[in-house]
Amino acid sequence: MNSKTFVVCVFVVLSFVSFSSAGILYVTVQDMGVGSGSQINGAGDISGVSVDPSSAPYFNMLTPFRTTSSGVRLDLSPDLFGNNYSAPDDSLSAYPSALDDHGTMWGHAYQSRLPYDIGTWKYSDADGFSIFSTDYSVTGTNSNGDRLSGWSKNLITGRDQPLLIQPGIGVTIFPQLKGDTHAQAISRNGQFLAGDDLRGSAAQGFMIDLNTNAMTVFTFNGFTTFVRGVNDFGNIVGDTFPAGGMAYFRDAVTGVITVLPHFTYGPRHEIVGSGATGISNDGIIVGWDVHPDDTRSDYLTSEAVMWRNGREYVLKDIDNIFKFDGAVAINNNNQILANGRDASGQNHVLVLTLTTSTPEPSSILLLGIGAIGAFFLHRRSRKS
Repeated sequence: MNSKTFVVCVFVVLSFVSFSSAGILYVTVQDMGVGSGSQINGAGDISGVSVDPSSAPYFNMLTPFRTTSSGVRLDLSPDLFGNNYSAPDDSLSAYPSALDDHGTMWGHAYQSRLPYDIGTWKYSDADGFSIFSTDYSVTGTNSNGDRLSGWSKNLITGRDQPLLIQPGIGVTIFPQLKGDTHAQAISRNGQFLAGDDLRGSAAQGFMIDLNTNAMTVFTFNGFTTFVRGVNDFGNIVGDTFPAGGMAYFRDAVTGVITVLPHFTYGPRHEIVGSGATGISNDGIIVGWDVHPDDTRSDYLTSEAVMWRNGREYVLKDIDNIFKFDGAVAINNNNQILANGRDASGQNHVLVLTLTTSTPEPSSILLLGIGAIGAFFLHRRSRKS
């Protein structure tokens, strides 16, 4: 190998390192069909609605679906409660909000014509659909489905109050804070309840350790702070709004809130906003960010992103079929639920798996250094 060839090899290695340090991770995609996804459980089952909300009329036929452990999609009938909601002006919105590891779902249903609040529904393969409650809303579940997060209206104050719902046991009401206080999520082990307290356009987050019922209230520097997810260690993610919205991570041990780093796009390197939607027990965080499109100054585009070890990665389809709009959930096996669009612009529900063939930048750098070292050793052995 002459010196010119050596320079080319070094250039190729360093170019590869530079590309990977740009924070792009390629993923394999399982397409679960047209619609919009909402949850993914520990078995890899997902739930969502079978109509793309962006193209459907308000509260018009958003009917739930669930996948089985074998990957078969079950599109559930809009005739949920023995009534026919097939007419366009009398249809049903039934967006799922919780999915346990047994495939049981909970959600809230509205009749679109009024709209009329039907109540919280429950679905299981054994029992089908039923009205679960007309008194409160369910927002999340632990793995077993025996602890649910939710909220209800306090009839005295007129404000919403956070709940722990234990089917067959009862409902625990936690204190209201300054405004409408919603329990938005519960950890999969059922220990931590998390949510936010909304007062007009302002909000603060809170966490409750259900072993002690102790409540911790927090904000990021006093800014509006929303909670989106909590893992089994009590680590919380969400978004805060000092300016346009920024994804954050709250450490359960230290209580420190860290704004998650942003990837920079194109020549303008601008981010309009970002949000974190879920966190696994391995500390992998998923979500979205929004930035100006590099081809149109008046157009915004969104990306599905992942944060790992303090660094943001943009997720890309390894087969280049779908453009991801955002990651909405992650389970503790680090399977990611995302929504994305095909070439025609139709929304699909997608399960993403990180490819083991995509090395980390540090691994690539070590590989490059090793290759350079091997080259020099080879030259020395030839000279000797």
